Amino acid sequence: MADYDTNPTLQFAYPTRKSVLNSTSIYQQGLRKEFSDKISGTQVAELRAPADVYLILQNMIQQAMYQSDGATAAAAANDKLTKYLSSYTGQI
Repeated sequence: MADYDTNPTLQFAYPTRKSVLNSTSIYQQGLRKEFSDKISGTQVAELRAPADVYLILQNMIQQAMYQSDGATAAAAANDKLTKYLSSYTGQI
């Protein structure tokens, strides 16, 4: 049976939870220590648009492909996005 806590040659995924990271000493040795101390915890999630924005863009693409020309679809989507964003207070 493999000992994942003490055998540094075994491959494994780096934990995303700090409690797991702090519960074993394997993450405080060698390159794992460098990663734990200097990199882990500094990442920032990418900003995401609200689902309504994705739906407007999805409908624009569908309309441009199957119902009308691209200019008409883009103009309609622009109007919808402008109206939506004028009242939107969140972060994009």
